[in-house]
Amino acid sequence: MSGDLAGSSLNGTALSLSDEGSLERQIIDGAIRHCAEFGVSKTTVGDIAKESGVSRATVYRVFPGGRDAVFDAVRRHQVLSFFAELEAVLLVADTLEDTLAIAVCTASCMLRDDEDFQRQLEHDPGPLLETLSARGAHRLFTAARFFVAPHLERFVGRAEAGRLAEWMTRVVLTYTLEPSDTLDLCDRATADRFVVTRLIPGLLIQPTQNPSVDADGNALEATT
Repeated sequence: MSGDLAGSSLNGTALSLSDEGSLERQIIDGAIRHCAEFGVSKTTVGDIAKESGVSRATVYRVFPGGRDAVFDAVRRHQVLSFFAELEAVLLVADTLEDTLAIAVCTASCMLRDDEDFQRQLEHDPGPLLETLSARGAHRLFTAARFFVAPHLERFVGRAEAGRLAEWMTRVVLTYTLEPSDTLDLCDRATADRFVVTRLIPGLLIQPTQNPSVDADGNALEATT
């Protein structure tokens, strides 16, 4: 992971996954398994406890906020897992164009091929869309800045790298939620063309509206 993650935070929480074998991770994994089968809306604290092999009291002890706190931890875990996996493939890129194209193509394919994500998008989209609301999207942009932007700083300044990482995230989300019949970002050649003709020229000329990073590349607080 990027070297500057130490002490960083995602909505106030360190940018690191819960330890394997910890009670927190056990409950998070149990919640993910149950939701994959029954959906988020129908999952209760009792369901999470049973799937995790712990008592309801233990769930509330580890997550005092109950169901909402568990699902917030699940969302955080899924975001961090996603970007950690994405970051690993960026190490092979040696140009700005390659780094962005690999990121866009890989992220798009990961979401397309994620059966749980696609099932929820089709059958239980409410919680997922809530995750992508203003504050939830800010979580994604913050993660993108810390996991992806450092790989872009080799080619552009820190602020530009943060803006590129955010816009890449916006592009992937847009075409995942509203697939295009004419633009398949899972195709590497298409992703290459998109990056060269649209992503880089557009962003290097104009800053994004309502960016999640300031002029120096520092993460901004969510306003909603």
